[in-house]
Amino acid sequence: MVSPRTPYNSIICAVRAIRREGIPTQQVKHPAGTLRTGKASSVLKHVLSFSYSADGDDGLWSSFALRVGTPEQVVRVLISTAGQATWVVIPFGCQGSTVSNCDQSRGGLFHYTESESWNSTGNYFLGLELNLDYNVSGLYGHDKVALGFSGAAPLESQVIAGIADEYYYVGMFGLGQQPTNLSTYDNSQPSFLATLKTRNMIPSLSWSYTAGAHYQLKGVFGSLTFGGYDLSRFVPNNVPFFLAPDISRDLVVGLQSISLTSSAGSTVPLLPSPIFTFIDSTIPWIYLPLKACQEFEKELGLAWDNLTRLYLISDDLHNNLTANGYNFTFQIGDLLSGGPTVDIVLPYAAFNLMANPPFVKRTMRYFPLQQAKGESQYTLGRTFLQEAYLITNYEHSNFSVSQCKYIDGLENDIIAIPPSISTNPPSISTNPPANSTNPPSISTNPPAISTSPPAILKSPPAAPQVNKSRIIGIALGIAGFLTLGVLLLVFLRKKRRSAQVERRKGAAATPSRPPEEIEPPEISQVQEIDNNSLFFGYREMDDSGIAELRAERSTSVSVQEVTQLPRSDQSMTGEPMARLDMDGASTFISPNRNKSSAQTTGTGPAPPANPELTKPTDLTDY
Repeated sequence: MVSPRTPYNSIICAVRAIRREGIPTQQVKHPAGTLRTGKASSVLKHVLSFSYSADGDDGLWSSFALRVGTPEQVVRVLISTAGQATWVVIPFGCQGSTVSNCDQSRGGLFHYTESESWNSTGNYFLGLELNLDYNVSGLYGHDKVALGFSGAAPLESQVIAGIADEYYYVGMFGLGQQPTNLSTYDNSQPSFLATLKTRNMIPSLSWSYTAGAHYQLKGVFGSLTFGGYDLSRFVPNNVPFFLAPDISRDLVVGLQSISLTSSAGSTVPLLPSPIFTFIDSTIPWIYLPLKACQEFEKELGLAWDNLTRLYLISDDLHNNLTANGYNFTFQIGDLLSGGPTVDIVLPYAAFNLMANPPFVKRTMRYFPLQQAKGESQYTLGRTFLQEAYLITNYEHSNFSVSQCKYIDGLENDIIAIPPSISTNPPSISTNPPANSTNPPSISTNPPAISTSPPAILKSPPAAPQVNKSRIIGIALGIAGFLTLGVLLLVFLRKKRRSAQVERRKGAAATPSRPPEEIEPPEISQVQEIDNNSLFFGYREMDDSGIAELRAERSTSVSVQEVTQLPRSDQSMTGEPMARLDMDGASTFISPNRNKSSAQTTGTGPAPPANPELTKPTDLTDY
């Protein structure tokens, strides 16, 4: 069980202010530890929130408290590094549930009808995990959202999706900076992160996150920081990563190798060839190519269970894996080969997850590995972020991934990430926290988050002085040139008219060609600019109520990028809902995910159903 007294249970987000006025590096004490900044002229702000909870039916995951609506209702959610909206479970999500404490097991329910500030928008698809063949809908609206059980002031008009089915058993809190659009591009709603930056509550469009690890020390909770990072939580490195141009799949790294090391010292490769993979905390799974999964099966003795669609772990296998003291090393870089890399080491305990009802009929161990159908499904999910610390800076379109550090007794050490206009990066002191005895050596190299400012245009040089006589001469020359041009044009027009009159006189004296010999001009049926075609009128989009995702992405992640969500006709009734597959067939989704051919994963969607399972399967034995 996770202990609430662990020193890592704070969730740090941007919000208590200190002013930097070109002064030397200074240390400012606050309840979470030390905030250190460098020289610059700006305002930095900090917000603190606390959580002592763990939720999920597919593992023990550190959850974060939110206050939603008016009056405030407290719910617990997990973190989505891929999303930008807030998802909360609504009462329909517990209708017909077989779990006795459904509301609490799902992180608490948001009764939107009881909120005075709720403004409903309609049913839309959530728009995440489309690459995994899942498209869950939610009841969208706008309401107030605040971080933590108390303290921080709420942000108004935040995009909220009320979810009911069990694809995502616990709600999600999106960290993305791009706005959400539920109708047209002219009606985009900023994300929580963007709102913090707009209101000058954080210094930059940046965040840092790690999922926490219940198996470390006496249980370590997750850490979330807006506008900075917690230096006490990771081992710094100098490996830079750059955001991919697809804003729906931007945190992409080159996974160059995976190796398995036992306590005896033997090392075995598990990844046949390097791949690009997406870091996404929305789901717990690690999606790898089939050949890589087969290597895991061979080396660890894993067996795929077609009924649950999981790699189940028996007690005997668990004891054997634990005795061997296995460690899994993920070597990642910005490229598929070469360049700087960083090793993220996960012990076997990070893969020893417990599945609970309603995900399965009874509690059982499983290994969170899934077979990807293609490159678009390669994913490093929440399991990976138990040992990886992720820092993302949208203002410079880059991020860093570092090995987590678990040392008992360390205070939080918060470093602010300055905005892109800053000319001086934050200085990282090597002074240990005041109450730390025998602290570990900490690298003085900051994580690979760019703080170099973008190119700033300087003021143009003053124009040279020109005397009046030169100006008069230039004007007269231009006037003379224009006069000659007009006279030449008049002469040519008169000459052209005279030639036309002569041709008409000659044509009157000769017989006309038969009509059938006249050849029509070749006119291409090509759409011209602004649709000014001879054959096609202006084309408008069908008023179907469905706004699709943008087909093209810019080469940089901009605040102006908008995610449009398609409208959903699914109702929030708690009854089995029908999903329209790509081939037009309708698949009914049961409230119990394991009784449907479309399997799900609780806090994250599971892979698509096995084609061999053509009928719903009752997991009576589980």
